[in-house]
Amino acid sequence: MRPVTLLLGARPLLEEVRAKVAEKARWWREQGVLPRLDLILCGDQGPSAVYAEGLARSGRSLGLVVEKHTLPETISQGEYMSQLQRIGCDPAVHGLLPLVPLPAQIRREVVATAIPTCKDVDAISPHTLGLFFSGHPTFIPSTARAVDELLSYYQVSLAGRRVVIIGRGPSAGRAIAWMCLQRDATVTVCHSKTVHLPDIARQAEILICVAGQPEMVGTAFIRPGAVVIDVGMTWMGGRLVGDVCFPEVEPLASAITPVPGGVGPITTAVLLEATMEATALNAEHPAGG
Repeated sequence: MRPVTLLLGARPLLEEVRAKVAEKARWWREQGVLPRLDLILCGDQGPSAVYAEGLARSGRSLGLVVEKHTLPETISQGEYMSQLQRIGCDPAVHGLLPLVPLPAQIRREVVATAIPTCKDVDAISPHTLGLFFSGHPTFIPSTARAVDELLSYYQVSLAGRRVVIIGRGPSAGRAIAWMCLQRDATVTVCHSKTVHLPDIARQAEILICVAGQPEMVGTAFIRPGAVVIDVGMTWMGGRLVGDVCFPEVEPLASAITPVPGGVGPITTAVLLEATMEATALNAEHPAGG
């Protein structure tokens, strides 16, 4: 009889984070301040629109103001930047999040540099990311923060353990790698050009998958008894799946996150928590940028 796999579900931690956000939002409203997060979408981007709607619904239920700005997919770089700067300069806005993917004519790196640092709740701009990677964060990329809080909640220690991360995006894979290093893990980051990827993944005591490739991780990637954190979320055949083939991997893992119901909801919650932190930061420095 095999050991029971621990399911690292979001619900208990989610309730804690949401309660903290609601309490802070209530306090700010009592001071006459309406905590506000603005989201910018371009065109009819299905997954982004679904994420924005979920974020707005969750934020509003906790007492935040969440505004969505949907710009035409054909918008020029100049007009997009003009709208971004207009929203970013509004003193009533505390958090600002441009959603990806962006249309081909909009350069993401240009957009990132224009987000006011005091409102960059998802740590997108080079300046905010630089502060994070130098160990002096104003804000933490929400995916990395969600993984960190989930591991901490379930008391999964990283110190001295071998962590393998599949995915190297700056605000996801690399940010998670830095977070793990800060927790004294020994970290390997893999990507699409990694040779013998399953062999390397099998060395992991903790495997974190953030590649965005649906169900790419099967039994060949798993060391028996590993902790598996699945950050990926992709709609496939009318259902939401992760990077991990859950039915294959779950029997081998000592603990695993589900999709849906794992890292995703925590990411949304900690982004709202960051908005509350931005509210405090902007209240102290209302002219900040």
